[in-house]
Amino acid sequence: MVGSSMFCVGFLGYLCYSELSSQLSMTSSQSQVANSLQKQLYFALVGQTVIPITFMYLPICVFVFGPVFMVEIGVISTYLTHAVTLYPVLDPLPNMFIIKSYRNTIIDFYHRLKSGTFCRPKNNHIAVETITSVGTTMRQYNGSVCF
Repeated sequence: MVGSSMFCVGFLGYLCYSELSSQLSMTSSQSQVANSLQKQLYFALVGQTVIPITFMYLPICVFVFGPVFMVEIGVISTYLTHAVTLYPVLDPLPNMFIIKSYRNTIIDFYHRLKSGTFCRPKNNHIAVETITSVGTTMRQYNGSVCF
């Protein structure tokens, strides 16, 4: 069952890569930004495929096939359990660090947080106030929103 699933992942991943490559080479009318985004999304998909293989399939294969081949798992089971529990935490990371706009937003957020200017107006700013509901006023300063 695991083998057939891995075969499907590999085969369909290859088909996706070959189709994406052929489409990107044929369409010169698309902008470089669109081509770059398609490549980033593909590499993020590859990253989101590698993470479950590493943190779900391999540990579960050890749990299932270890007793079949008379291999005592013992202390390794602790590490395997931790690997399975890390999967939901690590799964969104390829999207956040491979896709350029997400990566730039995270870096900008980190720099703002580190410098202490997160949600603090600068000296030269234009304040825009919007009434969103009764009694709630939202002030926007240079792209950051403060309530």
